[in-house]
Amino acid sequence: MPIQDTAQMTVKQHAVPQNIMDVEFKLVGDLTMRQFAYIFVFGLAAYLVAQNVVGVFKWPITIVLALIGVSLAFIPVEERGMDEWVINFLKAISSICITYLGCITIFLFKRSSFW
Repeated sequence: MPIQDTAQMTVKQHAVPQNIMDVEFKLVGDLTMRQFAYIFVFGLAAYLVAQNVVGVFKWPITIVLALIGVSLAFIPVEERGMDEWVINFLKAISSICITYLGCITIFLFKRSSFW
């Protein structure tokens, strides 16, 4: 048995992954569960509109629903998905409404005597 030289043994440090929860399950190819859900929900809504709505608004609504589903699933803007952009936009609008416009201001009247 060879004698191990402990002076030459070095401990190599490996990087520990920090974003283990950011990995999404790939359903088919590069299609994640979130993307599939957007395509499925908006595709189903577009199909139901195409089958049940009669009149001039049938195809514009169908096309808009399909484009919303595709854009939410596949179009990233500055490395963020469209769903993140929509959520951040709605949060910003609601905070502006609450902070500056006072949309959710509640006034309570309490009768009290000063003297």
